[in-house]
Order: sequence, then C-alpha cells, then structure tokens
Amino acid sequence: MADNLERLRALARRAQVVRARDLVERALLSHLIGALWALSEAERLRVPAAPIKTRTGDVESLAAVAGAVSKGNAPQDRRWVIGFHFNSGLYRLASLAERLGKYRGQHRRPIQDVSKEVQRLKHDVEGLARIRSVDVTRAVGASSRLVSMLEDAFSQARVDQDA
Repeated sequence: MADNLERLRALARRAQVVRARDLVERALLSHLIGALWALSEAERLRVPAAPIKTRTGDVESLAAVAGAVSKGNAPQDRRWVIGFHFNSGLYRLASLAERLGKYRGQHRRPIQDVSKEVQRLKHDVEGLARIRSVDVTRAVGASSRLVSMLEDAFSQARVDQDA
C-alpha cells in the first residue's frame, strides 16, 4: 500500500512541473491532479491492493452516511469514503484518457481496463456491487501512463508551436 501511495506522490511531483500553456491544457492538467489526489486519498485510507468485493453498505450504514451529509458533515463510514475517493479517481482517469486522446487527435483508449470499470459503474444497474476488476495498483499504472501521455502531448504541442 505504501508503495502505491509513494508512486502516486511521485506522479504528482511530475505533474507539479508540467506547465500548461492555455485553457485546454490547464483543464487536462487539473483533471489529472484531481485523479491523483482522489486515488491518493483512497490509498491513504488503505484501499486493499488486490481486487475487492465491493460492499455497497447495509441500510444502517448508508443511512448514517446520508445523515452525516444532511448535517453538512463528512461521512464516517471508512469503506464508503474509500470507495467514494477510489471511484472518483477512476472516473477522472477514464475521462482524462478520452479527453487527452481527443487533444492528441487519437481515438484509442490507453487505459481500457479503467475505462471498462467506469462504464460498469455508469451503466450497470448494480454498478460494482459484485466485484471490482481494477485495483489500486492497476489504477496507479493507468495514472502513470496518462502522466507520460500528458507530458508528451504538451511537449509536442510546444515543438509544433515553435516550428
């Protein structure tokens, strides 16, 4: 677990030195940073490293989460909060991959496993109530690929602009 958190922090350090030139690049970079933060929070709260059976919570724990939110407080159900951050990170990675592909003029999906997981979250009635197929290590690997793609895209855009 600590290894994944260190990898995410290293990716954030790489993102820290990326300089976006315009509104589009700032939006892409911001999306990446949001994904790294969400995954870091999930990992900091100790997401299991292996694929886990998703627990959507019993009625009482979901009621407690809703009760906390209704009072303007943070939910205290640790598993729910971990899942919230992890899912947020996955959503951001999948949408960033699509947006970055469009920015680069490509239509391939570089992180298909994450994109498929997000499609299940979005479209299957049960979401991930059965089992996850993407774990933290795979999400960190997808993050690494996207950081590299973003660095390459921004540096290529500068070369094209200077030419």
